[in-house]
Amino acid sequence: MKKNAMENFLSQKLQLFQKMLGIAQEQQESLNNNNLDQFQSYLTEKSKMIAKIEELDKGFESGLAQWEMEKPRVSETLIKKVNKLNDQIQDTIRKIKELQETHMNYMVEGKGRLKEEVLKFRHDRKVVGRYEEPKSSAKILDIKR
Repeated sequence: MKKNAMENFLSQKLQLFQKMLGIAQEQQESLNNNNLDQFQSYLTEKSKMIAKIEELDKGFESGLAQWEMEKPRVSETLIKKVNKLNDQIQDTIRKIKELQETHMNYMVEGKGRLKEEVLKFRHDRKVVGRYEEPKSSAKILDIKR
């Protein structure tokens, strides 16, 4: 394993997570603008980004094992760089998770609002349906006006 292979791997991974964070922030903006179609397209982009991260991880599995074996012989400077990159990745993941939690809460609230709208629609439909019945008091009231 090359000395800086782990650093390169983590740098690539950090870039992908930062792109994912950007997508999550764009999703938040689309929710703020009530643009659910755009939000959905960002979900697709985020899925593609996750696939790239998984592909990167799979491609480096053997490198991770080698890193663990060679770590005692690696310079302290490189270890610090690797640890810093790992910390940045973890921080980025934390930010993504916070945004995802916000998105989930919005969707749950939206589901509640949608349920209320459906109930209101059903109620309105029943009221309108009463006007169709010939002996309906609603129709009689309408006629007397």
